[in-house]
Amino acid sequence: MSRSSLTRFLSGPFIFFTIIMMIKSSLAWIVIFDDIPVWKPLLTELPLIWIGFCLIEWFAAKRRMWIYLAMNLLLSGIFFAAIMYYKYYGVIVNYHALAQVNQVTSVKSSMFSLLDPYYLFIFADVLIIGGYSFVVGSNSGVQNVRTAFRLNDVPEDGLPRSF
Repeated sequence: MSRSSLTRFLSGPFIFFTIIMMIKSSLAWIVIFDDIPVWKPLLTELPLIWIGFCLIEWFAAKRRMWIYLAMNLLLSGIFFAAIMYYKYYGVIVNYHALAQVNQVTSVKSSMFSLLDPYYLFIFADVLIIGGYSFVVGSNSGVQNVRTAFRLNDVPEDGLPRSF
C-alpha cells in the first residue's frame, strides 16, 4: 500500500465512523454493564462494525458517505434499543426477547418515564453529519439552502430589503 493510499484511507470515512461507533459502543456498554474493561467493546463490537464498513467500501461506489450514515443510524438505534430494554427489564436483550416484540406498544408509556434525555445524544452525530453532508456535500443541497434562505437575492450593499 502506497503512502498516499494509506493517508487517504486513514482520513476517509472508514476510520472516522469506526471511532464514532466505538465511542457509542463503549457508552452503551457502560450504561448496561457499569464498569467494563477497555478491550471488551473492542474485541466484541469492532469486528462486526468493520465487517459492515468493509462491505460498504467494497460495494458502494457512489453515495458512500450516506451509506455510512445509514449504517451509523442503524447501529445507533440498536445501541439505543439495548439501553432502553436493559433500563426497563433489567436484563440484556437477546433473541428470546425479540420474539416478544409485539408487547412493545403495551409498555410504551412506561418506557418514556425511563428515557433520560442524554440517551438521545447517541443520535446527535447522525444529525450533525447528515446536515453537514447535505449542505456542503451536494450541489443540489447547497442550491436548496440558498433558495430557502434567499442567499442569491442579497444586494451588493449587503443591506436587507423588504419582501
